[in-house]
Amino acid sequence: MNRCRTNSTGLFHISKFMKIYLGMIAFLIICMMLVIIFKTTSYPKAKCDVVNHDMISTVESIETDELQAKLDVMNQNLSTMLNNKKREEQLLRDYEKTKAAYLEKTITQGASRSGYLGFNLKQPSGLTADIINSVLDETPLEGLGDAYIKAEKETGVSALFLIGVSVNESKWGNSKFARERNNIFGYKAYDSDTGKAEWFSSKEECILIVAKYLSENYLVADGKYYNGTTLQAVNKRYASDESWYLKVNNVMEVIAAMILLQEG
Repeated sequence: MNRCRTNSTGLFHISKFMKIYLGMIAFLIICMMLVIIFKTTSYPKAKCDVVNHDMISTVESIETDELQAKLDVMNQNLSTMLNNKKREEQLLRDYEKTKAAYLEKTITQGASRSGYLGFNLKQPSGLTADIINSVLDETPLEGLGDAYIKAEKETGVSALFLIGVSVNESKWGNSKFARERNNIFGYKAYDSDTGKAEWFSSKEECILIVAKYLSENYLVADGKYYNGTTLQAVNKRYASDESWYLKVNNVMEVIAAMILLQEG
C-alpha cells in the first residue's frame, strides 16, 4: 500500500514538472513568434520612412536650388539698379554744379562791383521760367516766368532787366495799376497825367508789349530814345526819376541773390 502511494506521488510530481516544462517551452515559442511578427511588420515601415525621407530631401533640394537661383538674379538686378542710381545721382550733382556756375557767371556778369550798372540789357539772362517762378512765388507776379522768358527770346531784352523794372514799378505787383490794369511797368503813366496808364488784358500781355517797346526805342542804335544799353543810359529818356537806374539795379541784385541762394 505504501509503495503504491509512493509511486503515485512520484508520478504526480513528474507530471507537474512536465507541465511546467512544457509551459515554459510554449512561452518561449510564443515570445519568438511575437518577435518575428514585430520585425516583419516594422521593417516595411522603416524602409518606407527611409524612402520618404530621401524623396523629401530631394524635393527640398530642388526648391532650395531654384530659390537660390532666383535670389542670385534679384541680387544682380539690385546691384545694377544701385549702380544706375549712383550714376544718375552723380549726373544730377554735375548738372546742378554746372547750372549754378552758369547762372553765377551770366546773371552776375558786370555786377561784381558796381551791381548791374554796367550790365548790357540785351544780354541773355541765363534764366528759365521755373527759376523765375521760384523767385516770384507767393507774390502777385507769381507764374509769370514763361512770359518773361518769351519776351526775352522774342525781343532780345534781358529777362532779368524786365523783372527788375516791373518789380520796381509795381512794388512786386501790388501797385494800383498792376492790380486794376495789369500794368506792372507803369507803362504810359506819365507824370503829367498818370491816369493815361495803359490797360492790359493780362500781365503776360503787358510784359511782351513793354519788352518790344524798350527793345525798339531804347536798346537799338536807331531807336528813338537810344543812349546805350545800360541802365543809366536808358534812364536818361525813360524815367523822370534820375535815380531810377539805381533802384532797378538794386532790384536786379536782389533777384540775382535770391536765385543764387535757391540754386545753391
